Amino acid sequence: MSDILALTEAKLSEYCLESGGSPSDTTIIAAVSGGIDSMVLAHALSQVITATKTELILVHFNHHIQPNATKMERVCRKFSLKEQIPLQINSLSFPILKNLESNAREKRYNALYEIAENYKHAFIFTAHHLDDQIETLFMKDVDGGDWISKIGIRERYDKIRRPLLSIRKSEIISYAQNYQLTWEEDPSNRDVSLRRNKVRHTLLPTALKSNPQLETDLLNKAFKSEKKLSLCLENFNTQNKIYFSKQNNSHLRANLRLLKLLDTVELKLFIYYSAKYFNIKIRQYSQACWKEFRIFILSASTGRKFNFHHLQCTLNRDELVIEPYLSENELNKSKSILVHNKSWYDSCFTFTKTNTVEKYHSKYKMIIPSELIKKGLFVRNWEKGDKVISATSGKHSLVSDIFINHKLSQYDKYIQPVIIDRNDRILWIPGLLHGALNNSEFKHENTLVTWLQQ
Repeated sequence: MSDILALTEAKLSEYCLESGGSPSDTTIIAAVSGGIDSMVLAHALSQVITATKTELILVHFNHHIQPNATKMERVCRKFSLKEQIPLQINSLSFPILKNLESNAREKRYNALYEIAENYKHAFIFTAHHLDDQIETLFMKDVDGGDWISKIGIRERYDKIRRPLLSIRKSEIISYAQNYQLTWEEDPSNRDVSLRRNKVRHTLLPTALKSNPQLETDLLNKAFKSEKKLSLCLENFNTQNKIYFSKQNNSHLRANLRLLKLLDTVELKLFIYYSAKYFNIKIRQYSQACWKEFRIFILSASTGRKFNFHHLQCTLNRDELVIEPYLSENELNKSKSILVHNKSWYDSCFTFTKTNTVEKYHSKYKMIIPSELIKKGLFVRNWEKGDKVISATSGKHSLVSDIFINHKLSQYDKYIQPVIIDRNDRILWIPGLLHGALNNSEFKHENTLVTWLQQ
């Protein structure tokens, strides 16, 4: 068995063991371009899955940009038919050619993740190899990137696996020739106007002549950076209850004092770590953006927001509220019928039938005539100008003043429920104040409404 075959088989077993599955109940979604790297990976996998009984699906993306795009697709189709392995063809279009390489990569990975979601245990395999890694590390070093960027291409990232990352390009070429594989070269790989090609054919070879130890130095830096990353994430995991004062399905509340102690890169990792809680993938942002975020953490006033892609961070006194990004329209839930087990952001309401009209001292509970509920009881967000008559003092008060008295943050104002009847009379501001009800409104049958916060 060749080194590549042996490595592919060993890596598959290793990945499955780490995820708690087995090769026989795992699906591999392998991205194939028709080029030599991906065809070698596809061939190695086709040999391995016979013994492991692993399901293999090939996915090809036709960008319709390269002059030989049709030929590259044809290579994949022929391989699929010969090896009897399913192949999915995805056509990608790019109306705007700006940032083509990064946009194409994002579209490909999004499509691969969508396919992976259809399977219980699935990995996305790509054919990145050691030469790709060294080129990436060289570019990151030249760019002066932060230490996390100097990890380069990761062998494991979420569902993505790159089993050939320790293999040299020369070994891939030897394997393809030995097994007489067919592939199609992408002519754009010789275009030195593209940065990676310029690095591959000009800049990196020149740098290696000046410093033969360069590859070793870059790989050592990558190893140290990856170890540092593991320690940082381990710290977030082991100190989870210290970093987060509250966690639920709608938002996280993080300790702002601790976040202020983190450097820019650690804050970046913390946001990526938090986003995983909501199964949200954060886009890559520039160093300038993360520096701006750290300034926000250190000096912004309460109520201020910082938005990432699909994730919103709000300063709330001594905490940072992290939640899936909602527009103002989405955040305002408007008016909806209040029923038993009605959810509201990170809380819910329960109904219990009762004959008593006893006034509860708890502001988290309220006795409401069942007749009022039948006519229509509603929950909505606070609106500017809202007034309520207090059940205890009988005075009219602006709800905004009640919020100020209870020191509600801007975020808490957004999620605070207000209970109204069909005439928009405020009956109850859960946790804060009971609205006044006439005794004549109470009959024999009443309902105890309880507000439960997660």
